[in-house]
Amino acid sequence: MKNIIYVLLLLTFLLSSCDTIDLIDGCKNPEKMELTESDERWITDSVQYFVNNNDTFRVRNLFVKPLYSDVKVNCKLPVLYKSSPITDEISDKNIVAYVNINKSPKETNIAYIFSKDTPDNLVVGVNQTMGIIDIENNRPIINAGAYFIYSEYLGNYTIRSREYTEVYKFTDLDESNVPEIDVSSIIVSPLGFLRIEFYDGEVWERIIIE
Repeated sequence: MKNIIYVLLLLTFLLSSCDTIDLIDGCKNPEKMELTESDERWITDSVQYFVNNNDTFRVRNLFVKPLYSDVKVNCKLPVLYKSSPITDEISDKNIVAYVNINKSPKETNIAYIFSKDTPDNLVVGVNQTMGIIDIENNRPIINAGAYFIYSEYLGNYTIRSREYTEVYKFTDLDESNVPEIDVSSIIVSPLGFLRIEFYDGEVWERIIIE
C-alpha cells in the first residue's frame, strides 16, 4: 500500500513539475515553426536532370514529413525538413545525399550531407557533410566538425551555358580512402545541386529541362 501511495505521489510531483516549468518559461502551448516563402525557395523539384559524359539521367528527390523538435526555443518548436536526392541510373555510384533545412528562432540553415556506402559494403554509413548555408543571411557556415571543407560564395555562376544565382561551392580538401564514391566538390543554389564532382574525376552537371 505504501508503495502505491509513493508512486502516486511521485507521478503527481512529476506532472506538477512539468506545469511549473511551463509556467516559469511562459510557454504552455509552443508554436510550431514553419518555413517562410524565402526559405521554401531552397526546397527543390521532385525530379532533377544531370549530365555525365553527355549521358542524361534523372535524380529523384524523396521528401520526408517535417520533423519537429521536442525542445522549445523561445516558446517555439524548431523544425527539420529533410529530402534525399537519389538515382539508380548510375550503377557505379552507390551514394545517397541528404539535404536538411533546419529552422529555429535563432537561425535557418541548409546542410548538404553524403552517405558513402560502397557496393561491396566495405564502408557503410559513413556520412560526409559537404557544406552548410545560413539561408537567412546568405552566407556559408563554418562546420567545426569538417575543418577540411573549403566554402565560397560564387554569386552568379554559369554551367552549360545557363546562369544561376545565389551559388555556393564547397570543396573537400581531405580525400578519403574510397575515392570512387567520395565527393570532392559540390556547387549548389536554391535550385539544388548544380554540379557534383568525384575524386575519381567523374562529374555530374545539372541541366534544366523546360
